[in-house]
Amino acid sequence: MDGRVVSLKLEGRQVTDSVLDEVLKLPELKTLSLYGSAVTDAGLAKLTVATKIESLGLGKTAVTRKGLAHLERLPSLRWLWLTENPQITKADVVEFKKKAIPGVTVYQ
Repeated sequence: MDGRVVSLKLEGRQVTDSVLDEVLKLPELKTLSLYGSAVTDAGLAKLTVATKIESLGLGKTAVTRKGLAHLERLPSLRWLWLTENPQITKADVVEFKKKAIPGVTVYQ
């Protein structure tokens, strides 16, 4: 894609909410992994403008149902990984899928 960044892995506890400000400077980003990061619910609010993200990995983070609410209107989101997140219940996922754009697959 002409040198544009479309996939990015920012994994580990050193990755915080402030990093997401830089991520938003990548307008063609489609895949983002934040596995094991220190990203919070408040940080996810920044992603509401990341309209091209199709795949988002939030495994082993402290994200809760409150944070997932920020992702409900992402128009391109198709895959969401929430593995190793004990604070997110199956009921939270069901509620998210009711409000999200149809067709999102959630891995828990």
